[in-house]
Amino acid sequence: MRINNSICHNKLYSKLAFILLCFLSIFLLGCDEGDSSHANSSASIGLKGYSEDDRLRIEISHRECRVGETISFAVTCRDSGGALLKDISVLFSSDNSGEFSDTSVKTDDLGTAGVSFTPSKEGITLISINANGISKQIALTVLPSQVELISCFLSASSDVTKPNGSVIISVLVANSSNIGIKDAEVNISCQYGSLKDTSGKTDDRGYFSTTYTAPSEVGVETITVVAMRETATIKISIRESDGL
Repeated sequence: MRINNSICHNKLYSKLAFILLCFLSIFLLGCDEGDSSHANSSASIGLKGYSEDDRLRIEISHRECRVGETISFAVTCRDSGGALLKDISVLFSSDNSGEFSDTSVKTDDLGTAGVSFTPSKEGITLISINANGISKQIALTVLPSQVELISCFLSASSDVTKPNGSVIISVLVANSSNIGIKDAEVNISCQYGSLKDTSGKTDDRGYFSTTYTAPSEVGVETITVVAMRETATIKISIRESDGL
């Protein structure tokens, strides 16, 4: 009789141990899934988070101006999730002389704020903007208010090329005495083809050059260059042969 009772107790203990083991396995599996879900959720938040450039976006009317010329700044503030922020203080300052329309403004319902700035001294001017816990700087090139006449000349190695053909485009930036201006900012664009370089600075003689490649279709291309606020254009004919 004692032997039978012992066998029954052993079977009961075995069943209880098995049940406890099952519950423990289910519990541990649930913890692993919870941690995995939490990790995936955190990773998702990190991927969707907005960078500083997105949280404080700055637009400027132009980065080059003359003394006494007014330029505009527009600032947009967002939180880390991308929502537009209202009533955020935006502070403006300059390391060079000049006057802001307001040095402290608040964003509107669309998360935007704007001011204007009028420089009073030539040279490189750093504009500091602080908002939403972020600080940024923008460099302005301020030219003298009274400058001599600047000319911008645009030429091509040929005014005719075949489809997919190439020509050399040259830019000369010079003063009223036809002396080339060094380190002048040059921006060049075309309508249909492509340019090896679309921006750069003039060399010691005031020249900048790049290569234009025509599209595969025939037609007339217009190339435009802007340098020191001056603009010049040139047209290139794209055709199968010179005789057409």
